[in-house]
Amino acid sequence: MLLPNALVLGLATLASAWLPKDNLYKLRSNESLLLGSAKIRGVNLGSLFIVEPWMANDAWIAMGCGGQRSEFDCIRALGQARGNEAFKSHWNSWVTQDDIREIASLGLNTIRIPVGYWMREDIVNRDTEWFPEGAFPFLERVCNWAAELDLYVIIDLHGKCNPLKLE
Repeated sequence: MLLPNALVLGLATLASAWLPKDNLYKLRSNESLLLGSAKIRGVNLGSLFIVEPWMANDAWIAMGCGGQRSEFDCIRALGQARGNEAFKSHWNSWVTQDDIREIASLGLNTIRIPVGYWMREDIVNRDTEWFPEGAFPFLERVCNWAAELDLYVIIDLHGKCNPLKLE
């Protein structure tokens, strides 16, 4: 239990670096975010870092993951190096800077980014866990694009592992 709590605290601290340039307590309309009078108007960047085949079936198949149920299964099937390349290509194209600009132009003020614990690669057991490597710079890039446009970022620790039943 200590490890997940430390991970959440670490990601929360990191996320604060990507808050809009405005004062933490105020949005563009000078409403207080902490008092709840401001509305979060946002969008989810689903299937960016936790690719869900039901949501992104064509991308999933294009990555070579067709027939696999999860990122874990896909990396295990493709192998680490080939899987890493497939996921890097996906991260580089699924959400672009133009997408973030369009989100801001529509009057939205927040983006939600689901991530898995495996983004912290130092806690992944590479002997028993197969997850894509190299996502963090892509997360930083999206968050920096959002910060440039005064968008809030909610990092959602979303994924879980279904470990193999080793006998």
